[in-house]
Amino acid sequence: MENSKIARFSAGCSAAKLTPTRDVFLGGYADKDDEINLCVYPDHILGDVYVRTLVLEGEGQRALFVCVDACVINEGRNVYDGFRQDLALAANTQRDRVFIINTHNHQSHKYLQEPETEIILQSVRDAVADLEPCTGEYLICRGGPGVCRRPRYGVAPDLPYDNTVTLLKLLRESGEEKAFIINYPLHNTGFGNGTIPNWKYMSPELMGFALMKLEQMGRTPFFFDGFYGASGPNFSGSPTADHDTIRKTGEDFALWLAAREGYQPVEGKGVSFLHWVRRIPVNPVYGPDAGENMEFFGCCFGKLAFLGVNCEPFSELGAEIRKTSAFEPTLFLGNANGFLGYIPVSSAFDDERELECKLNKTPFTKGIAEQFTDLCRQFLSALADVEENS
Repeated sequence: MENSKIARFSAGCSAAKLTPTRDVFLGGYADKDDEINLCVYPDHILGDVYVRTLVLEGEGQRALFVCVDACVINEGRNVYDGFRQDLALAANTQRDRVFIINTHNHQSHKYLQEPETEIILQSVRDAVADLEPCTGEYLICRGGPGVCRRPRYGVAPDLPYDNTVTLLKLLRESGEEKAFIINYPLHNTGFGNGTIPNWKYMSPELMGFALMKLEQMGRTPFFFDGFYGASGPNFSGSPTADHDTIRKTGEDFALWLAAREGYQPVEGKGVSFLHWVRRIPVNPVYGPDAGENMEFFGCCFGKLAFLGVNCEPFSELGAEIRKTSAFEPTLFLGNANGFLGYIPVSSAFDDERELECKLNKTPFTKGIAEQFTDLCRQFLSALADVEENS
């Protein structure tokens, strides 16, 4: 491989505990009452939760990825208005180059208040201070504990599901690994799902245990959840399990991830960013002209690209978009910088059992998947044009 073909950039990493030292409300399940969803410190804490921060920089331009062990993060609801701008200032970058993402942990904070937001902001500063020259290697493989969970949150191994795992190693100039990024579409819940007594417990859940196992192995891991709508873990034919089973499944997945081989170097030159806002019509029940602002956030470093959207697309949509992407690898980030609702496939709207198509789950109607997929393809094409001309 000619050195001139290898993409070069800088990377900085940081991680910090968000485990509370006071009683907090948990988020992730609908219709909780205050008694059920209150996590009492320390009686209802089964494991630590974290924020993990990654900064990527090329040609003086910076992308910030703030990954929180939480279900969803919406400004004005889970964090204060202007939080993304404060993150951008802490990283010395622009607001539309910030990706607030989550592990979609249903057993963690419902609200990120001052103690948590201060920890997160300091994590950003620490990641910036950690910047150093890097290259990247990636591997696209298939496997893992995920499965389609349609309909009614069951286990449906015969329905479409994107079980593509994209792994990215960031390497120091010495060749040593600096960070290990896992991009996988997994609706990360299994302990409290359908088990009301468990709703009061804080837990890192399946992928949290996977990351902690990798850390014990001396690695610096990140879980970038993909387009994970209608996906979930499969525990012997069930979407739920006891906590020890979830812990073991996560740790076993970590060992499986660590054993993958056959990485290729990230190639290409140039750094580019792109941000789109598109007004999408919603269900007429909201009014004849009602719509939602769907946002697309993208950045690329050579042929390594990230695409974030502020909605939760069904997992198989990522597989369709990946087929025509100009970038390899393309890493998808669902519910980036907010949550509008699910993006279900059209066939799901024809089945009354599909809960993700109900009004309380999505404002959109049949045909949104095709519209969304087309917009993502256009966006990645436009991002490639920006990269080509940069």
